[in-house]
Amino acid sequence: MAGFPDILRAYSPDAIAFFGYYESVGHVLLDYLDDQGISLPVFGGDAFGEEEIFSRPITRNIFFSYPHIEKTGELVDAFMAAFNRLYGSEPELNSYFGFDSLGFLVKMLGNSKADGAELKEVIDNADDFYVGVTGPKVFTE
Repeated sequence: MAGFPDILRAYSPDAIAFFGYYESVGHVLLDYLDDQGISLPVFGGDAFGEEEIFSRPITRNIFFSYPHIEKTGELVDAFMAAFNRLYGSEPELNSYFGFDSLGFLVKMLGNSKADGAELKEVIDNADDFYVGVTGPKVFTE
């Protein structure tokens, strides 16, 4: 956090906006702020939605964007069970999105042997409704 105290002193911010990975948010930024007794509100992205952030004592307001994933239903239950068997833990946010991205690609390509420009055309023209573990999706552009 070299230089960070100087920035805080120089600008006297009303809040801190931070976008990064959980490791930086939880183990660096919030620890530093707590250690220094700084209780400014913090704004950020989905890294603040990790379970480890919520298990910390609340010392400030934290505002963040984080998509809600309904963790119920046959498809989600099967995905979570398979993930747990393979990795020994519950999936994190990007695991759900990665699974859906690959699932969408597989559905759109089917048995196609498309590659290169053909592959791009298949994806660009995907007007199919796709239901994945993160919920239903429809692609219009």
